[in-house]
Amino acid sequence: MQQRSELPEGWAITSIGEICFVSDRNHTTPTYQETGYPLISPKVFTKNGIDFSSSNLKYVGDDELIAFEKKCNPEIEDILYSRIGTIGEARLLDFNEKFVALHSISLIKPTIELKKTKIVYYFLQSELAKKQAFDGIKSIGVPDLGLNKLNNMSVLLPPLAEQHRIVSAIEALFARLDAANEKLDRVPEILKKFRESVLAAAFDGQLTEDLRVGFQNSKVVNENLEKNDANSIYFLENPMILNSEVLPTLPDNWFWIKVDQLASKESRSIQSGPFGSNLLHSEFQETGILAIGIDNVLDRSFSLGKEHRVSNEKYQELKKYTARPLDVLITVMATVGRCCVVPQDIETAIITKHVYRITPNREIISPYYLMNALSGAAIVKEQIENQIRGQTRPGINGKILKATSIPLPPLPEQQEIVRRVDALFAFADSIESNVAAAREKTEKLRQSILAKAFSGQLVETEAAIAKREGRDYETAKVLLDKIKAEKGNKEKKR
Repeated sequence: MQQRSELPEGWAITSIGEICFVSDRNHTTPTYQETGYPLISPKVFTKNGIDFSSSNLKYVGDDELIAFEKKCNPEIEDILYSRIGTIGEARLLDFNEKFVALHSISLIKPTIELKKTKIVYYFLQSELAKKQAFDGIKSIGVPDLGLNKLNNMSVLLPPLAEQHRIVSAIEALFARLDAANEKLDRVPEILKKFRESVLAAAFDGQLTEDLRVGFQNSKVVNENLEKNDANSIYFLENPMILNSEVLPTLPDNWFWIKVDQLASKESRSIQSGPFGSNLLHSEFQETGILAIGIDNVLDRSFSLGKEHRVSNEKYQELKKYTARPLDVLITVMATVGRCCVVPQDIETAIITKHVYRITPNREIISPYYLMNALSGAAIVKEQIENQIRGQTRPGINGKILKATSIPLPPLPEQQEIVRRVDALFAFADSIESNVAAAREKTEKLRQSILAKAFSGQLVETEAAIAKREGRDYETAKVLLDKIKAEKGNKEKKR
């Protein structure tokens, strides 16, 4: 907080309690109901307001509303301020809908002059205010700002005319930041559709159409393909009957192949982890052999996740469930269909019950191509999703997985598909990183604007204008005296 000697000329230091009425409520447990009056909590705070469509919104009845209004008397342009749990979030009451605020929210009512300028609302959003709010908050238990501390929170108060100009400048600059953020908000959906279009093109042949034209026009390439076309050899030995009404037509030299047919000839090439009492959650420990579960299998990437582990003795019992390098893992319970490839340098690890391991026949299919097909090909995902069973714990079984059909191009084309998908996804990832950086920058700019506003640097001070025009002006001290008198009169009437 600035010292008095550092204040811009004409400003004053005051406190929330001196210039506002702070309404507070006793901690009572609300009685929820399906409909009624919205119960506002920090969970329904958005960046700039209240989300009345939030799934976190709860409702209370007439008794709760009457008690709240009697205690707090909410009015337009009051401030909802969270001081328990989520600390220091301020939202302007800019709606007429009747509501009840949770006990963790205090209603701050600036006096008439300050309510018009909204200077208190913007000050509470500044780092100056947030630092005061968090100062001395204990890390143990539920954080609680405390009513006395809220009332005693220092506020920098400019002269009234300057307040109006400061808030106008803040709102104009914030509007530009909000417009920028609205554009940034549209990017994730655009990138989602971009990735979907990349995967759609990858598995209907469009992504590598130019490659096949090149193959057709290259005698050397064609000769190599004929010599090494493991696909053709495989299908001569393993003829399939497919339902053409269900599966769409593929480009020349592509085939539909079931997961069961593309697996390696090694034993247990399609396998889920141990079920039931074979591996209990209580047997997990911090050291030992890695146990791969749902949280290790991310979308197209492997993560160490929570690092559940089992003892060496337990591993010996479950050795047949060992994860092999370049296996494809797919989640089959709760979060269904997430896929990754086991890293080549994987430490010794086993899979757990909600993960299936597929060891592909790498002479006919790339593990990375299979991962992308299982997780990204629309027709493949549709086959899996249409057979998900269970309401509370949706999932699929090995029979469903094995019968799922995959579009299979020649191996060189698979490898090129993987390369192009990775390159295009990396491009999308770089855009996401830039968007995240831009968001961070807009938030820093927002705080920079507020910092300038409450140091007298955002607009010309009232003192400077008065000197230039050769006139007197009303200082914040004069305003503060008026506010104190007004507040004292209202408290007497109460």
